Amino acid sequence: IGMLAEYVESKIPNLPKINLVKFPEELSLELKQKKPDLIGFSNYVWNSSLSDAYAKRLKEVYPDTISVMGGPNFPTDKDEQKKYLSERPWIDFYIVKEGEHALYKLINFFLEKKINSISQLSINDLKNELTQYPNLVYKKNDIFVSSNKLERVMDLSQIPSPYLSGRLDKFLDGKLLPITQTNRGCPFTCTFCTEGQGYWTKVKRKTRDVVEGEVKYISQKMNSLPSSKKRTDLLIADSNFGMFSEDLDTCKVIAEEQDKNGYPKYINVATGKNKKE
Repeated sequence: IGMLAEYVESKIPNLPKINLVKFPEELSLELKQKKPDLIGFSNYVWNSSLSDAYAKRLKEVYPDTISVMGGPNFPTDKDEQKKYLSERPWIDFYIVKEGEHALYKLINFFLEKKINSISQLSINDLKNELTQYPNLVYKKNDIFVSSNKLERVMDLSQIPSPYLSGRLDKFLDGKLLPITQTNRGCPFTCTFCTEGQGYWTKVKRKTRDVVEGEVKYISQKMNSLPSSKKRTDLLIADSNFGMFSEDLDTCKVIAEEQDKNGYPKYINVATGKNKKE
């Protein structure tokens, strides 16, 4: 969600700052204080019921708020997608696959049309224009619409680091597990995994300075916490860590931080399917 916010704000500099929320209690407090023009929910197998409950309740209190959901816990079959959205009328738009560019294009559409509520959207606007926007499915007045194209951010340097900008500082609290990612995509076609789909076949990497910068930044923040609050683990969210030569460079900077700051002591990764050595 940090990368989503950084990318959208870099593309729309005059956009009000996007607020990121992790804990349900914090979201409840935010929604009591003000009505959002647009709200986004992530949808994974471990939080889908919670996201649905909040999105449903939000529509009861603020029916004009535009609700967007994204994440891999969503069907790939068009008929199943239609059924999924029919059963969840509180979801206005669903972003499939990668989210950064699709969310930017959707928000920019609303801004260009001077739209800040779902009641201002006509079915003609949706059908005639949003079908040209990427990675988007939605249902309006019993009509199911799926965009004509799927897109990825092919150059990850276009996405500013939410760690290096300080956006994620409030989450580096010693409670939550720090997560970083050095690349996206997977060359394998395992059917049990969302990245086994052909959409993700090409592996795209972050630049070396961003990868090293994020490891050092997280290490520094963890090291600055009181000893009673420190976490000593790091999650690297790559699909095949250790399979690429660049991963050795990541290991070297981790080793440097271990020597200097004693962090991380434990690393959680999904290792590559080959190059086991």
